[in-house]
Amino acid sequence: MKRLLCKWIPVCAMGAVLCACGGGVADGDYVGAFKEYVKSELKSGTWVLSADENLSAEKVDSIQVEILHEVTVADSLRAGRQEAIDSYVSTEQRLKYEMEVAEHNYKLDENSQFARRADYERKLKEAMRSHGNDRNYASKIEGYKQAMERLPKDHEAYVKFDKDRDFSYIREYETAKSAYDQFVATNVDDYIQSYDLIARYVGRDTTEVLGVAAQVEFITPDGNQSAIVLFNEKPTFVKTILTDAQALEDDDTESDAIEYEAE
Repeated sequence: MKRLLCKWIPVCAMGAVLCACGGGVADGDYVGAFKEYVKSELKSGTWVLSADENLSAEKVDSIQVEILHEVTVADSLRAGRQEAIDSYVSTEQRLKYEMEVAEHNYKLDENSQFARRADYERKLKEAMRSHGNDRNYASKIEGYKQAMERLPKDHEAYVKFDKDRDFSYIREYETAKSAYDQFVATNVDDYIQSYDLIARYVGRDTTEVLGVAAQVEFITPDGNQSAIVLFNEKPTFVKTILTDAQALEDDDTESDAIEYEAE
């Protein structure tokens, strides 16, 4: 049996077209659901499955549907769990990176302020050594001294110096660190269970069929056509049309399940 192997997210990146049309179609009538999809797409001007010009629904003929596999609640739970894990890992990495960047930035600025203070201190010592008793240099010497004293001499002084400014590197770091610490304190299992793709199926029968993936073949005046279709089961309608040829390269049922939402 053929298997559809493709992650259905993000749909825009994979050439997918969404539809929720199924008026008057009996549950399980995939041919009827596809006919409704054809009518809807042609009416809205969004038909993309053939290059026919002036195509009408009556000219889409000989529709055949071959079921590739079912998509169940269990598939969605497995897919949702993996997505939740991926989300946790990527979020942790992003927050850690943001914290490390903020830490690097404040330390870079801190060292810059220390270097500025050291430069003024050097100039002050040179001026005092060379012109300490010359009143003509008194103003310049005092200027060096005040400039030096305005700058931090150690980390504690830097923290106060930095936080007194409108923009604070330390505050940026503290905010980023707090976000990271708060996230990693979250229990991974709790994060997974609260993840939307998991939480929406709590209490549902895991064998419940949400839909089916199928290969649909049909004929238009332009010739034989084929598409990989994800049908919603109850009510039956075309949920997704996947036009990317790579959809048949692998074998991964549960990744299709991510497309589904609890009714």
